[in-house]
Amino acid sequence: MTAKYRIVHFVPDPFNGTRIPVAAIVAGAGGLSVATAARLPGPACLGQAPVHATMQMVLESLSSVDDFNVLPVSVGPQALLDVERQIPGEVSDPVGWVVEHVLPRADGPAVTRAAKSHHRDTQGYRFFETCKVSQYVHQRFQPDQHWAGAPVAMPRKLGTISHWVGAAKVGILLMEPLIPTRPGFERDLVEVYQRLASYRAFLDRGGVPEGAKQNTKLRVYVLPGGNERNRTSALGAFADVEALTVDTASESARRSFVEEIRDLGVAATPQTDLSGSQSN
Repeated sequence: MTAKYRIVHFVPDPFNGTRIPVAAIVAGAGGLSVATAARLPGPACLGQAPVHATMQMVLESLSSVDDFNVLPVSVGPQALLDVERQIPGEVSDPVGWVVEHVLPRADGPAVTRAAKSHHRDTQGYRFFETCKVSQYVHQRFQPDQHWAGAPVAMPRKLGTISHWVGAAKVGILLMEPLIPTRPGFERDLVEVYQRLASYRAFLDRGGVPEGAKQNTKLRVYVLPGGNERNRTSALGAFADVEALTVDTASESARRSFVEEIRDLGVAATPQTDLSGSQSN
């Protein structure tokens, strides 16, 4: 199989048309991967820190890429996907080739990212495994599939939710993790807020199947650790989108959250007990 790639350009200012190649989606025998440019512009080059933070959020969001021809919705409007190009000949390391020959270079080793690498959702899922309720928790809530029969078409802006539990007949929890110790925490905070705000707006305007608004609850679970500033930001950010924030460092809050997941999971799949075995 001949490998191919598509460059991802970051657009700092949509009005002046400037494009900066920051990464590439690479398709080869090993599937899809993301190559990140070894040289990236800093805040001074981009003009202001928020623009730099947006570029970092774009790069982080590329980890969820699952289509060679479409960028994940979470990258936002300031990223553009270039045309498909072939990598000449048989190259054993197509990602390395793109970093070396296509993207902006710098001294030192190249930086590459594999698609589907361990990121916020994967780190968050370990919480459910530790609390022994992972058998009830599903990954990647996709509204166009799980809200079948909605009265209006699902807008692309909804994207996916990291984790969910339950069923339409008993209620659904849509859950997003926040890890205060994770690099890029501020970007995570903005991403989760925007994602849940879009769901809240959609729920409130009645775009979901009958009963889903009342039966769908939004949750943000904040894992232990991190400095006080990050934890305070996480715990106080989501009241206006009616998402309950769970401080899992608190034993009582953690226990209540786990019981809520277990109760919904058992109600949705009563044949499965807490250990994941089938009951008689």
